[in-house]
Amino acid sequence: MINTYIPGTVPGKPSSILPPGSPQPAATPKPLAPKENELPRAINYQADYSGCGYWRMSWPEQTLTSYQHMIVHGLTCMVRDKAFYSNLKSVRLQRQANPAQLNFYKMLRGYADEMNFRLIYEIDDVVMREDIPDYNKYKFAFEPDEIRNCVLEMMRMSDEISVTNAYMRDYYADKTGNNNITVIPNYPPRFWLDRYYDEELISRNYDRHVKKRKQPRILYAGSGAHFDVDNKVNQLDDFAHVRDVVRKTCN
Repeated sequence: MINTYIPGTVPGKPSSILPPGSPQPAATPKPLAPKENELPRAINYQADYSGCGYWRMSWPEQTLTSYQHMIVHGLTCMVRDKAFYSNLKSVRLQRQANPAQLNFYKMLRGYADEMNFRLIYEIDDVVMREDIPDYNKYKFAFEPDEIRNCVLEMMRMSDEISVTNAYMRDYYADKTGNNNITVIPNYPPRFWLDRYYDEELISRNYDRHVKKRKQPRILYAGSGAHFDVDNKVNQLDDFAHVRDVVRKTCN
């Protein structure tokens, strides 16, 4: 193959000058805008990084973003910069309760009205003190009048409240008068549990262990919100209704 040098080019480099009569290269297409620019954007403010923080905020956020349904930013630190909230679809805040959080919520309410995004209050439990069982180890945090009033005010000024089940939808509609309440159940993400579920393996393990012992092991799990850890009500907690059955059948 003859290597012909064309004036105006650098030897060994692709030519940018073609001889007369040569076919012209097709125009370089403009690069497409990244798909992220076209996706709806939202912000999550988490109240914690324990169980409900993951079930209600982190895992949905990761799933929505990884499947490119939308871009969700998860935060715990209050951002007051107005420009940060441009071009949003929603801001969702989990279990906000104290006066400082109420003031921040009011600021967001103003931004939401001006910039046309939705303000959503996320709650996965009963936080009204009159309905929290006395054995709940964390009840003290929601007993002050100030906390109760802050929660109600934030819920009432929200465009939407998100809860885990129909009971809480009806409960908070009655407490707040806000009927824009959406039920979003707790869904375990596939990247956590799906690859571990093997029906055949479960059946084999059951046959191998449970049938042999004729005594299945049952785990009843929960935090200090479900057990009378401090013996405040003589162990009349979430486990009380099955405790006697366990005693009668332990052998």
